[in-house]
Amino acid sequence: MNDHTILEWVGEVEDPAARVAEAERLFKMFDDSIPKGYFIPHSDFWYPVEKVEEWLLRDREFYDKMDGLLGNPLPEFYVELRRRFEGCSAKMLEVTRMDQKDRQDLLPHQMPPFIYDFDRGVKSYARDHRGCFSRFVRNSSYFPELLGQGGFGAIYAGESPDGEPIAVKIFHVPWRDVPYHARNQVRATSYVKKNLYFKKKVFRGRPFVRLLDVFPGDSPPVCLMERFDGKNVEDELNGVVHDKELVGRLLTTYLQMLEVLHSQSMIFLDNNWGNVLFNNDEVVVCDYDFVSSLDDISQVGNQARNVRRPGFTSKGQLMQEGFSFVDDLEGLALMVDRLYLGDTFLKFGSSRLHFDNVEVARANKRVYPKERSDRLPLGLQDVVTSLLTYPRDESLTIDDFRWAVSVACGT
Repeated sequence: MNDHTILEWVGEVEDPAARVAEAERLFKMFDDSIPKGYFIPHSDFWYPVEKVEEWLLRDREFYDKMDGLLGNPLPEFYVELRRRFEGCSAKMLEVTRMDQKDRQDLLPHQMPPFIYDFDRGVKSYARDHRGCFSRFVRNSSYFPELLGQGGFGAIYAGESPDGEPIAVKIFHVPWRDVPYHARNQVRATSYVKKNLYFKKKVFRGRPFVRLLDVFPGDSPPVCLMERFDGKNVEDELNGVVHDKELVGRLLTTYLQMLEVLHSQSMIFLDNNWGNVLFNNDEVVVCDYDFVSSLDDISQVGNQARNVRRPGFTSKGQLMQEGFSFVDDLEGLALMVDRLYLGDTFLKFGSSRLHFDNVEVARANKRVYPKERSDRLPLGLQDVVTSLLTYPRDESLTIDDFRWAVSVACGT
């Protein structure tokens, strides 16, 4: 049904009240968005201003004619719909007049609905090289409701075919960035897409936020995940540290995650509290983009080698060589230090401080201060000190760390 058909149907109703009711029924039937917008995904091509103005004029004529059919005063639902149309139209012209690079920097939820049909946009990314996409992807729905945002993209709300809430992670490269950094991000996002696609079976169960699908085509990286209802540990550190039972759950689950990966000769590397979510029932790890096998990360040029979370960087990450399972345990030791002491043992914030940390790692000589160790719970003091003092204890295992947690938290 097009907008002319709607005008005809509404015009055939003689009674004014019945005419308003019929208009409301038709508008609701077609998602309150008649006339539909113009689907233009991010690309090098954009319609000229004159063409966009022509479309908007045509659609405004539709509303002008509907004004005459519905009489005065206009019904509230229609006033709101027209108000939304005028707002979207103004935004559409604003975006059309932007420089191409500025326009490409917009995240999907920042595109006006009359330009960008979010649901269709996500599905267009999902096609493989044959133009096909899975039934799950096709029958799911996607909404421009922003759930979270990070350095590589944004997470939006969605709904699976059976009505369960899901999360849609869309990676995005800021083209206005310095070309060198932009190229690096393009390479990194391309790596993440391939990495998640080939490792997706690893992340389909606990203790991870479940990975449901990864889009395989040449589009920007997009993945579908379960929508976990919980809090981010990084945002709750001040409260978490006073709850011994919760700290025990967090550390036990994190060790379980490392155990799952290490048993398959993989390491996590991106160790930090921002990757951990929790609620009253569960603890999960939510960001595993750069999980790598030991064989892969030994290759020069592997993107996972560049993962360095400020304040949580292990010896292998600082030196860019000699990666091992102990790097993950050192990362967790830095997380424990941050949790209990409130600041980070590793100082960061400038290139000079980073290079100083690298030099310390290469010299393999560092002392974890006793005044920091004394502020940790008994049990964790020894294991954290052994991992953060260089030369570190390379013989420490997940079981050693797990025993330390049980002593400290009574788990």
